[in-house]
Amino acid sequence: MLFYHKALGESLKILGIKHSVLYFSQEMNVELAEWSNCIKIGSLDQNIKIYIKKLNPFQIIIDCINFIGSINKNLTYKNINKNILFIERFNLPELYCLGILSIIKKYPLVILFRHDQNYLRAAIFYKIIIYIINLLNNKKLLLLTDSSVLTANLKRYFHTHIDTLPIPLNLPKLNKKQEDGIIKVWWPGAPREDKGPEIVLKLLDELIKNKKNIKLFISSELIDIKNSNVVYLDKYLTDELYLKYLNDSDVIFLPYCKIKYKSSTSNIFVEAILLKKKVLVTKGTWMESELKNFGLECLVVDWEKCEIAAKIEDIYRDESIIEKIESMSNLYSKFHSIIGFSNEIARALNKLDIND
Repeated sequence: MLFYHKALGESLKILGIKHSVLYFSQEMNVELAEWSNCIKIGSLDQNIKIYIKKLNPFQIIIDCINFIGSINKNLTYKNINKNILFIERFNLPELYCLGILSIIKKYPLVILFRHDQNYLRAAIFYKIIIYIINLLNNKKLLLLTDSSVLTANLKRYFHTHIDTLPIPLNLPKLNKKQEDGIIKVWWPGAPREDKGPEIVLKLLDELIKNKKNIKLFISSELIDIKNSNVVYLDKYLTDELYLKYLNDSDVIFLPYCKIKYKSSTSNIFVEAILLKKKVLVTKGTWMESELKNFGLECLVVDWEKCEIAAKIEDIYRDESIIEKIESMSNLYSKFHSIIGFSNEIARALNKLDIND
């Protein structure tokens, strides 16, 4: 999320708002002035079942206290009225803790939903937490999404107003990659279950059985099979390496779960379109609805009925796709921009009561 939060900071700067990032990571440390790897997370970022398995129910209380305390301690301003908590990419325990902090300290809380909570077994608890925060911290709660489809779904579920914002991205311009006749396909990120690792393994199997002019770039965490068609990448990439693989790829491979991504957005999808890359996405996802607006249904795949390697070769050769992606990229460049986001977040923030 580096590029997202860098762009978010630029957007907020236009509004005169300082953007500080508090985060937790064991493997990564961002060397930026306003970023601090300071949050004490314990096991809150894991599945809550981990506490049950350890038979230590008191540990979750300790982790919650440490989590809340580490955030409150590292907020930029001691004047409560100047702090606005903004969260995205969170789970239930994290939302619960930030809700408590917001209620106790009366901090305005801005929540960006990237996924539809309806499909989760614990969906009702998200609903209860939002209701309680709304009740006890009235006019200090703002709900956002970056998908109009997701906004409509969550409005029906939470029975409250939700604003839709663009995805702010400001990717640096890179030199055009040199063509070498190899089709470079990148499946970005860690092999999470919702990102379709089983589809990647299907493609890998096709490449092993029938050697193609394709290089597949995937996380080394997925599998370790030596094959000339596969290049393994580290779990965490630097900005430079991330941009290099994004820029050098011919196809960005996004076989994401259609249940989770039916209304959920994808930053890497937007980044790929901004850089005018061909993408392959799952039928029935938000990405399909976006591509259909530009006549790019050929990039939407039903993986069960598709020979993936052959599909990749087809879209690689199809020059008619380029003009349509160019048109889509131009529109995205205007909508998913620093200025576009700044204007929309300003309108949304005006609804918050930042006074006691």
